[in-house]
Amino acid sequence: MPPPRTRIDPVSALMWVFAALACALAVFRVFDPGEIEHMHATWHGLAGRLPFVDFFEHHHPLLWYTLAPILAAVGESARTLIVFRLIFLGLTFAIARVTYLLALEIGESRQTARLAVLLLLSTTTFVSVAIEIRPDVPLIDGVFARDRADLRFGPAPWLTTADVADVLATIVPRVRGLLERRGVGDGEEGEEGASAADEWAEDAPVLAGMAGASVQGTFALGPRAGKRARPCGAVPVEDQRRAGTVPGSGRCHACGEPRRTARQEGFDLETGLFNQDTDTAVFDSYA
Repeated sequence: MPPPRTRIDPVSALMWVFAALACALAVFRVFDPGEIEHMHATWHGLAGRLPFVDFFEHHHPLLWYTLAPILAAVGESARTLIVFRLIFLGLTFAIARVTYLLALEIGESRQTARLAVLLLLSTTTFVSVAIEIRPDVPLIDGVFARDRADLRFGPAPWLTTADVADVLATIVPRVRGLLERRGVGDGEEGEEGASAADEWAEDAPVLAGMAGASVQGTFALGPRAGKRARPCGAVPVEDQRRAGTVPGSGRCHACGEPRRTARQEGFDLETGLFNQDTDTAVFDSYA
């Protein structure tokens, strides 16, 4: 008698097909400008430059310092982008593995666990972003833990006002020290560092003017140059009428995070702000 044929599980087959497609996307898909941004920030960090001081950024720096040793080992070339893409592809498969284990723990069926991975890898919104070089993938929103016989997810808590105030208390003296070294601080003449020359003033006068305007709270360019900008938190009346739909209404309507604000010595720090990137009117209200 001929040996029995091995039955191919369609769920497993499709799961591996989508895994192969993810590999192809990681290598051959065009790079997003945000990926180049994070690679460039990593290169700045490797060169000893400080984020938010020596170069502009609006993301947290942990990713760049984590990737810096890998960049130093691989070197600066076009292939470095592919290497970093493969690293994030590995993180994508790690997420798929955790999904498999969670589904196996909850459903107690390998077929159910495979189906969960299949649904994850077939979701283009997830895969197309997960393979990219960006800080979203390694973020941790919470942990799974056993509660007797149940498996429960413990979400990471929202920041409190005290947390934001602690961060601001760390930021303020450092920013003030930087301003003094740039010669745009509010120290008295003759104080140490208060009248330090701004190197940008000679080498890059336009950049120096923009930096000074950002400190003084004025517009640097355009028809409103030199005029005072609206301070953060001063939401226009027309936006206040749309409470619950715009940033500043008290809660981030995209993620549910409550808005937290801390103020110290003229510095404001806010969290939980969200806005659609196409809503330029709201962006202008915070300019």
